[in-house]
Amino acid sequence: MNILQKNNEVFIETDRLILRPWKLEDASNLYELIKDPDIGPACGFLPHENPEKSKHILQTVMIAPNSFAITLKEDHRIIGDISIMSYPEKKRVLEDDRAEFGYWLGKEYWHQGYISEALRALIQYAFENLNLNQLWICYFDGNQNSARVAKRNGFKIIRLEKNVEARRIGKTLNLWHTCLNNSEIKLNNQPE
Repeated sequence: MNILQKNNEVFIETDRLILRPWKLEDASNLYELIKDPDIGPACGFLPHENPEKSKHILQTVMIAPNSFAITLKEDHRIIGDISIMSYPEKKRVLEDDRAEFGYWLGKEYWHQGYISEALRALIQYAFENLNLNQLWICYFDGNQNSARVAKRNGFKIIRLEKNVEARRIGKTLNLWHTCLNNSEIKLNNQPE
């Protein structure tokens, strides 16, 4: 993993990916990925209806620090998003030594190891550069892809929160909370 800081922005390079800050010019690419009805609801948001919605989300949410477009190194194509948020408040400003990851991937890129590759790089970045000690991944019942990613990368189930209101999608769902501690990484040298 290589980390490059340019103009107060962070770029993280892995074997196949570059994680980079989102730009307003990414709105049409974001829309093409996030209009898919199989992506948003699993993450707690509705598919975008038009490019203007994607532009609004870029301007208000994804432009924040520690929110990264996942791009393919070979052609710089955007394939998804991965972010670090304050846990459990989901604020974009980190205030203590724990944070939560949020991520999604365009459907055509599922099951190719891209999210795990991006997540491993961000775990290392979070522990070594942001001095975080505890990282969380939360996912709704039925989101088996996120459950597998969390387990594969060493996150352990801490609790099940029942009947959580997912207001943006108008549903009440169970929410799994998984955690990875910096001390576990140091003991094992890498996630299990």
